[in-house]
Formats: sequence, C-alpha cells, structure tokens
Amino acid sequence: MPRELGQAIDEISIRSLMPSEVEKRLFGLGPFRLQLDRCRITAPYCVRERLGHFCRRFVLSIWHGPSLRIVPEVLWIPYLELVRTRISDAASAATVISNLRQTCHVQSLDHHSRWNVPTEMASRAGLICEHGSIVLLPNQFWVEVLSEKRWEEFVSQTLQLARGTAGRELANG
Repeated sequence: MPRELGQAIDEISIRSLMPSEVEKRLFGLGPFRLQLDRCRITAPYCVRERLGHFCRRFVLSIWHGPSLRIVPEVLWIPYLELVRTRISDAASAATVISNLRQTCHVQSLDHHSRWNVPTEMASRAGLICEHGSIVLLPNQFWVEVLSEKRWEEFVSQTLQLARGTAGRELANG
C-alpha cells in the first residue's frame, strides 16, 4: 500500500474515533503511581499502547478537585459536550466550557513519551508538592492526574461513602 494511502486511511480513522472506543481501550487500567519530573508526566506504556497511533496529540486542562485532565485532541469536542450535558444549568455549563477552552494546552508526547505540563497549570492542578508523587488514572476516554494526597483523600471519601451505604442497607434489612 502506498504511504500516502496509508496516511489517508489513518486520518479517516482518527476523525471517526469514538469516545466509546477509547473508553473500551482504557477500561481496567490504573491507577498508576508516578513521580512528577519537573512538570513532566511519563505516559505509562500500557496507556500509550491502548490509545494506539490514533491519539498523537492531547489537550491538557484543569478540572476541579483539583486535578489535570489529559484528553486525546480528537476527542476534545466530545469531551466538552459530555461536560456540558452533565451540568443542568445552561449558564453554568457555558461558563465551565469557556474556562476549559481558555485554560487548555494542546501538545504531543515528547520523544521520551512524556507530557510537558506548563508549570502554572501543574500548580493550579495541585500537582506540585514536596515529593512530586502523582496518580494517573484512566477515566472514561481521558486520563485524570491527581496529587497522591488528593488521590488518598478521594479513596478515603469513597470508602466512607461505601461503608455508610452498606450500613444503611443492613439496617433497612
């Protein structure tokens, strides 16, 4: 097959990539405990392998919590639509989407398979800390990056909620 034809097929495949396909590829991965290396995050091999050649460029954005979200660029618009549909108030949704668009950063993995997070973005996402320990968590069709402290708080809150729910179910018999 001529190289030009192969590139054209890749481009068609990239444009038709569905969030559900990426979600299936990422299902069951993580969490990954990593070290933030001067605002660089190494993409684990199995994440890169499952995303495949379809996801060459990524959009980095801040999410509340705080955390950093890394979304394949080809899925940025479906991601924004998903966020919009999960916010019931239209004005609030428009504000959130506007903020995400204004503060995002588009980039490719560097030649060492790392995302180079701008320092200000890493700081706002709560990733810069004394030990530089972070957790990378594949989630639906994006990757969530949290400080290890934030991850531990999330796990603790989730376990408390689960215990509370189980306790109420037992009491209600």
